[in-house]
Amino acid sequence: MNDRVPPPVLYHYTTPKSLLGILKDRALRATKIRYFSDSCELIGPLRIALDILRQREEESGLADAQKEMIRVTRLFVDDSRNINIPVVSFTAQGDAEHLWDELADGGSGYAMGLGSGKLCPRGYPLTLRQCEYADADTQRDKIQKLIALELDGATPTGQPPLYFRLMTMALCMKNEPFAAEDEWRLVPCSCHWADLLNYTYWTCRFRAERRGLIPYWPLPIDLSAITEIIVGPALDPELAVDGVNALIHRFQLSKAVQIRVSKRRVPQSADGMLNSPVK
Repeated sequence: MNDRVPPPVLYHYTTPKSLLGILKDRALRATKIRYFSDSCELIGPLRIALDILRQREEESGLADAQKEMIRVTRLFVDDSRNINIPVVSFTAQGDAEHLWDELADGGSGYAMGLGSGKLCPRGYPLTLRQCEYADADTQRDKIQKLIALELDGATPTGQPPLYFRLMTMALCMKNEPFAAEDEWRLVPCSCHWADLLNYTYWTCRFRAERRGLIPYWPLPIDLSAITEIIVGPALDPELAVDGVNALIHRFQLSKAVQIRVSKRRVPQSADGMLNSPVK
């Protein structure tokens, strides 16, 4: 597991509507990870785990306890799509063209710079973790070692069941081509039931997107965590900066919040109108 100390400032790219929602609610929106745009999020590493478990199950000479551990782990991994695991995504990059395009509605949005030391709400078992980017072979090797330790009885005492540790590992495990995202995530400290009790469909809210209704859970945030707001490249710079200034006054944000205009300017057409970023 990657336990690096996060950088002092992390960025959250967002649309104008979502930015207003965050400020009005004084809360970040922790999305169920299964609804992330990458269909391989969480599920990809867990599929690797299932494949390894099936292979180990076919080995001869396994003790009854080992067979039962494999059976129970496979059962829970198969059911992982029904577990509510909330995640908030950030990046160490404050003005990246590919992130404007992907996360801020083609650049018609903002990137909030937030002090990383203020992102974990008190009373919530959450932590900031950096995503680990690796190819399928490296992911498989890491997952295989975790399973082998459990089967060999070498796991330290007091650890949660293997299923929960596999889920916790998979939370921030991503494919190598996504490394340019430089992503950090606010995630549960573990995927044990005790750390997920607050995230039920009775307590969730929904936001409407093109992909449908997305469940999320509000996580309280101290608005003093906001250190800067970067204006997206598809917005009118003068008007957008004026709007952000009004936002700072309206929500009583710190007057020290820096306002920056993205350097990744959207190219203009011959008539002077802004073109959309090329995907």
